Amino acid sequence: MIEFEIAMIILVGLFIFYLSLNFKLVREHEVVVIERLGRFSKLIDKPGIYFITPLLDRVYQTVTTRKESKSFSFNVEEYTYHASYKAKITNVKLFVYGEIDTYQAINDFFVEQYRDYMNINKSLIDQMMEYALERGVEISDINVDN
Repeated sequence: MIEFEIAMIILVGLFIFYLSLNFKLVREHEVVVIERLGRFSKLIDKPGIYFITPLLDRVYQTVTTRKESKSFSFNVEEYTYHASYKAKITNVKLFVYGEIDTYQAINDFFVEQYRDYMNINKSLIDQMMEYALERGVEISDINVDN
């Protein structure tokens, strides 16, 4: 009888531990992408504690909607350039599912276009902003130094 009670206490403890792993804390300026059975299910964008259904749902990705500074370096001929910009995710679903690495795609696009223009001008900035918006990101304050 005592072995049964100990076994039940252990099983109840493990069950409670398993359920506790399925609570997700969402902070302000965060959006959590939830997938159900491997497909997009919903976005959780309000701060709070949420329960994720075990075995059916999973947290695919958590992204911040705050404006962030991004920077990268690239080479053109024998020169190394350092580029930076401010980015804010405006469409989370598009950002998460549009590209494997959205920021890398934006950086690569910028480098390709910069090599064509060899300087920052209004056309390049407009193209980069449009390209980023098509991927769910609003960018501003684009700078390039060498």
